Amino acid sequence: MIGVGTRLMLGVPVRRSLATLPFTAVASVSKSQIRLLLIVSSGKRAVFSGIPSTELRNFSSTRCCGDILQNKGQLHGIANARPYGRFNLRNYIGSSKILLLLKRNYATYRDLGYIKSYNFNSGSDRRKNFIRATIFAILFMAASSFIVPKVVSNVFPGLKRNPNLLIYGILGLNGIVFLLWRASASNARSFAKLSQILNKVFLMNSFKTNFPSMIFSTFSHQDFFHLLFNMLCLYSFGSSLVHIIGPSNFLTMYLNSGVFASWFSLLASLFRLSATSAAIYSLGASGALFGVFGCFSYLLPSAGVSIFFFPIPGGAWNAFLLSNVGNVLGIVLKWGSFDYAAHLGGALLGCYYGYLIKKKHDERSRRRSSSLFDVFR
Repeated sequence: MIGVGTRLMLGVPVRRSLATLPFTAVASVSKSQIRLLLIVSSGKRAVFSGIPSTELRNFSSTRCCGDILQNKGQLHGIANARPYGRFNLRNYIGSSKILLLLKRNYATYRDLGYIKSYNFNSGSDRRKNFIRATIFAILFMAASSFIVPKVVSNVFPGLKRNPNLLIYGILGLNGIVFLLWRASASNARSFAKLSQILNKVFLMNSFKTNFPSMIFSTFSHQDFFHLLFNMLCLYSFGSSLVHIIGPSNFLTMYLNSGVFASWFSLLASLFRLSATSAAIYSLGASGALFGVFGCFSYLLPSAGVSIFFFPIPGGAWNAFLLSNVGNVLGIVLKWGSFDYAAHLGGALLGCYYGYLIKKKHDERSRRRSSSLFDVFR
């Protein structure tokens, strides 16, 4: 069974203005914030945090919401959660406005999708964000290409004897992050700090990117079947490819494909998202997995590949080309809730790594054959 997984994007939906929502409010005060439990009239509830502390003795929910809307700028969006869904609402105060970002602690595969809402980030803000993300991606890929081989050879020498241990390690990291998501979703109050870290580091925001999330989101899955499908693909291709190119090359290619996929997704968002588009949150290993698939297909173009036990004519290279035709169409036609740009970016970098590895192998083969020929001169 092949395929190359999916990287999901979460759009923030807008239903109604916060000021017009009938609700009751229960508030508790800390030194830095008020935590509100809003019981919405529809019976669905959400947990909001991050509103600056104020006096609660004469607390009025209507006045509080009105102040946020009138005095601190525009409201980014409010989502109707499914029953017992949990959300975090944070505010970012600029010189003339407040940007309220809605992050979902736990989202299922079926819930993720493009849904428009209002965002007042200017195009120049997004371009600055993209430039900083580009600098981070360049520095990360350059550093990993230098550091990873040394770490693998000096710290984990056992990987050379058993390269599959690297695949098991990546599988384990993805599983741990998935369990952390489930823990934070099961009890938002007990795992509030964990939830904040996961939302900040393991979800990539297309508008205001926390740059470590460009790599850590590659190890992040919130839905079990999303995780299962991606990890099956990783094991199917990775367990063969790591023996061919070695653990150092594999890990470097995997990490850099994940970062480049995130960067390519941000690049596409510059053209895809308008000033009133929803912030898109992207997560999943499929950008890196398309890198693995691209490298595998370039080096072994005739290898047999099947989808649900049905073989694809022409082997791995044809399957790779077909999948990326789907990615391009997905970007242009905006199909579904998948980050097709991240898929395509990972595939391009994986192909490039395959080209470099094959070129190096061919040069070594020519040197060996020429030296052998010199013996008989």
